[in-house]
Amino acid sequence: MKNVRHLFLLLPLLCIGGLPELQAQIQNPVFGGWYADPEGIVYGHRYWVFPTTSWLEGDELTDAYRADWSRRTLSGSTDYNLQTHFDAFSSRDLVHWRRHREVLHMRDVQWAQFAMWAPSVIHANGKYYFFFGANDVHEGEVGGIGVATARRPQGPYKDALGHPLIGNIVNGAQPIDQYVFHDPVSGEYYMYYGGWGHCNMVRLSDDLLSLRPFDDGDMYKEITPAGYVEGPFMLYKDGHYYFMWSEGGWTGPDYCVAYAISDTPFGPFERVGKILQQDPAVAVGAGHHSVIKDRKTDDYYIVYHRRPLELTGGSMRHVCIDTLRFRADGTIEPVRMTAAAGTPAYVPNPVWRDNWSDPTLWRADDGYLYSMATMGGANRNLIRSLDGTVWEATDIVPFDSVTFSKMHQYGRLLWAPDVTMVGSQRMAYVTLYNSAEDASIIALRETSPGHFTFASVITRGVETGIADTIDPEVVTDPRTGRVWLFFGSVGGVHRVELTADGLALAPGATYQHVAGLTVQENPSRDRVFEGTYLYRRDGWWYMFVSAGNYADASYRIRVGRSRTLDGEFLDQEGRPLTEGHATTILSSSRHDRLFGPGHNGEIITADDGRTYMFYHCHVRDIADGRTRPMMRQEILWTSEGWPYFSGGKPAR
Repeated sequence: MKNVRHLFLLLPLLCIGGLPELQAQIQNPVFGGWYADPEGIVYGHRYWVFPTTSWLEGDELTDAYRADWSRRTLSGSTDYNLQTHFDAFSSRDLVHWRRHREVLHMRDVQWAQFAMWAPSVIHANGKYYFFFGANDVHEGEVGGIGVATARRPQGPYKDALGHPLIGNIVNGAQPIDQYVFHDPVSGEYYMYYGGWGHCNMVRLSDDLLSLRPFDDGDMYKEITPAGYVEGPFMLYKDGHYYFMWSEGGWTGPDYCVAYAISDTPFGPFERVGKILQQDPAVAVGAGHHSVIKDRKTDDYYIVYHRRPLELTGGSMRHVCIDTLRFRADGTIEPVRMTAAAGTPAYVPNPVWRDNWSDPTLWRADDGYLYSMATMGGANRNLIRSLDGTVWEATDIVPFDSVTFSKMHQYGRLLWAPDVTMVGSQRMAYVTLYNSAEDASIIALRETSPGHFTFASVITRGVETGIADTIDPEVVTDPRTGRVWLFFGSVGGVHRVELTADGLALAPGATYQHVAGLTVQENPSRDRVFEGTYLYRRDGWWYMFVSAGNYADASYRIRVGRSRTLDGEFLDQEGRPLTEGHATTILSSSRHDRLFGPGHNGEIITADDGRTYMFYHCHVRDIADGRTRPMMRQEILWTSEGWPYFSGGKPAR
């Protein structure tokens, strides 16, 4: 099914009669007001963001805050005089946010006078800790990093010490921009902090209210990487420590985020490169970030501030959220900043909850994306969608009574259709199944939109002796113009050439084994392939297959590739698919809510260049345990051109 290549994503507010609302989207900025230095965290079932109050205006600039603004202080900027309190924001979906006002105020920190900056928050010891900077401290002044505690995430927080936790200039690092990190490996709590181009690391006591020396006796360790300015952040993922920081001037357009990767929380931290920077089409001054993990999936988001293009004031900053993607080799892809309509909060999977196994998709002339799936003994109506996420049933029955009756002459079950273009004619290729030894593949022509009539029988297992002549995939080679049918399962995956009109075997055509072992050679089926799908990208042909038992969690999607349709397909290790090798890219365990992903129907490319795969999988909370709804998930690509999925599991 090679005719679908571009999925035109519609505006989020588009409505279709009878359809539910389209998927909610993150809107950047995620909430109103001028805020910066956001610390994102997940507490329970809610996402939280604790930012610096950067600027106040309009109704937000109350008489009390005006009084703060007009004070005479040691502040180097009158803007700092407004930064005397912290608000917090919480959300269940990263879309709808609730503001919690003044979770910490200067009046509850006797030594703080202005410039209350850059919170870092964490839950430990049965309480919520709120670390902050205050007073933009210089040598000999009172100020630095403080800590407050509360019983609830929304506070109110109270100063826990009555003085700064760190108030001195050590190793040239101004005591600001602290990040408290709980190391999952050692169980230790570390704090990374520092401005003025220097970064220190300290070890916190068990109660997080004092410092304790490292094993070598040091109280402070300087870990400053190349290019570091301020805003450190640490993330532990897949056995690696991702150390991130901000570079450039915070008031300028070139403020940005860079990172390093290490095997320990102590470094060394060798700069890899930038992951977030200005986009002249979207915003400037993007930096001072944090990272949160989706509550329901293995997706990560970067929470950061940026400045609108039309504004130059240093304090005019908004909080935004975008997707943070990791490549298969562990490096981080540059962040694509989104404008008003941002990254989807989550993929609303399944996109079709009824049984819709072995889906095939195509874009019709009316602008809709249509889908047909395995039907069993029924003649099931098509479903359709405009954006690929919200689907509706149609009144289109794909086969008329004459066609349907004739189909049943060759098999009682209708499996795994493939709808594709052969020349200028839209065709459907369908498996008709009686048994592993008695399965056939037929061709049908589209005679009116969504309606197909019987055209011919292509191949029958009872004649070829190939077990499970199922799961057709018809591809036209653009290099040669030749039309090929790929099919198979327990008898191996084969291909055979068709006539130019796709209605019969080409004269002299022979069946060629191209992938997978037979079930006799591999009874466990982990190297028996089915559900073959061919996809062409950047000079490569990718062969996606499904392996394992379709009825349980062993089912998974694997891949190999070749420069030509005629060439040998190899996995990422260079091993041939004909020997049952292939690279697994989507799998599950028997404990997962979403399990047994496989038999992908199509990869489509959106307007923004992202690619999405549609496939089926089991959902544990659907009663009968056999229903396989349709899923949609973004498929990513390494720098070497290999596909992978974030987290490697079906994404909710």
